[in-house]
Amino acid sequence: MRSLLRVARQSIRQTLRARQLHQQIRSASELRLIIGASGTAQEGWIATEQQLIDLLQASTWSNFIMPGSVDAILAEHVWEHLTESQGRLAAQTCFQFLKPGGHLRVAVPDGFNPSSAYLQRVRPGGTGAGADDHKVLYNHQTLCDVLGSAGFETRLIEYFDADGEFHAADWEISDGFVLRTLKFDRRNEQEPFGYTSLFLDAIRPSLRQVA
Repeated sequence: MRSLLRVARQSIRQTLRARQLHQQIRSASELRLIIGASGTAQEGWIATEQQLIDLLQASTWSNFIMPGSVDAILAEHVWEHLTESQGRLAAQTCFQFLKPGGHLRVAVPDGFNPSSAYLQRVRPGGTGAGADDHKVLYNHQTLCDVLGSAGFETRLIEYFDADGEFHAADWEISDGFVLRTLKFDRRNEQEPFGYTSLFLDAIRPSLRQVA
């Protein structure tokens, strides 16, 4: 009996979340989605979770939105929880639902970080929080390849290169706030490069560019 009640409550909660998400999408002037939000929120962005919007199932997106209708997508430390093949499928899903000219902002642990302690924390099965579920440790080359396979053009924002040199470009918070970055991660106040991410924008080319 208790298990039946628990299932019933979960179903009701899921229905209420779906109804709320429908309402948020209908009322949004710009459709900007946080994927795998894990309880985080940003003004002007709609936070979603896997139960309703699944990167690996385009049909879950179609329940709420039309292909080519999303202005921007933010995924902070999500892609490393997917296998490489799943990451390619997820990129295809985002490309399908973004508007031409729209962007996907992605941040993941950086496999070219020269710190062995950092790599030990973030590698698949590493010692850091959540690393037991990490599937891939990307560097800027491999992540750009995965996203490029879906048709995206990529613009690197923060990353280490193969020689261990750090690169950073200007970026706008309004295009998607990423906490685990050089400027905003508090671990960088305690030590230089205490924690940074491989951080980039993947842009769906505009129709004019394609033509």
